Amino acid sequence: FGASEVTERVDIGGYPVEGYGFDVVFECVGLAATMGQALECARAGGTVVWVGVARPDALVSVSPFTVYRRELTIKSTYTNPFGMERAVRILLDNKVNWASLITHTFALTEFDAAWDVFTQNSGLKVCIKP
Repeated sequence: FGASEVTERVDIGGYPVEGYGFDVVFECVGLAATMGQALECARAGGTVVWVGVARPDALVSVSPFTVYRRELTIKSTYTNPFGMERAVRILLDNKVNWASLITHTFALTEFDAAWDVFTQNSGLKVCIKP
């Protein structure tokens, strides 16, 4: 999708105010901890985009001075209320090979095993068939 580098949390090699870090950091997990880490990985003048959906009661500790000093831009995404109908239409019209995204399939009676795969992040898409 145009990303020059995809990584887990890394040592950025120096201080962000000295030019170390990434121009744009996408946080896609939705955990307060990783949202905070995304801020740490952005270079001075960088942008952090929070894509992951955090729990409603989650809080991220952010120093306003750090945002000011490093001139960070923090953005987020939003849910498009019109996207679901379009997505279903795309799937029904077979415009996307969605079946190739399913890495694990379980019967409903195997829910516990499916949940284990899901919570261990060992599958891309986990399907449960009734």
